[in-house]
Amino acid sequence: MSEDKLYEFIPVSVRLIDTVNETEVITKLGQIAGVAYQSDKAMYSQRLLKCMKDGHESVLEHQSISVEIVCDRATTHALVRHRHCAFTQESTIYCNYNRFGKLQFIAPQEFSDPVYQVITEDYLKDSRAAGIKRDILPNCTKTTLIMTTNIREWRYILGLRSDPKDSGRMHTVIKMLKDQLQSVLPFFFTDIPQIWR
Repeated sequence: MSEDKLYEFIPVSVRLIDTVNETEVITKLGQIAGVAYQSDKAMYSQRLLKCMKDGHESVLEHQSISVEIVCDRATTHALVRHRHCAFTQESTIYCNYNRFGKLQFIAPQEFSDPVYQVITEDYLKDSRAAGIKRDILPNCTKTTLIMTTNIREWRYILGLRSDPKDSGRMHTVIKMLKDQLQSVLPFFFTDIPQIWR
């Protein structure tokens, strides 16, 4: 076994892809909410607050936000279960995980360095079909996921995935996502309801 590490641990990251202007989003969604009530008043924020308070959140589905999430594959397995989203993820078939000279992993809460060295060596020496190579990659393999959904679903995901029973890695992703959404669209993301199972 080589003394040099053939892998590295990288941090989780979340990045908003879309540039959104909260005032424009409030105006757009406020006008849409006005259709439901045949209202032509320009009191968009009050109308939206009432909609959210009354549970009439379908109007929030008219604004989507895309994010880039760099995390472990196990976390993405949970995220892609959300049905009202669009996903694009790195392919273990078509991606060369050694393209940066080292395989990249997200450090799990408990890990053993020698295990990752063996996995990486097996991945590098295995010249068989890509399907066989990908079978040896662990769930903590770094992946990039692009996720797009509407404001209503983001609110739901943030509330659901804050559940104490969810994984610590999921909590890291959700905290980063919540912080970014709250900084850009505080009107919509300061009162996230907790939707625990």
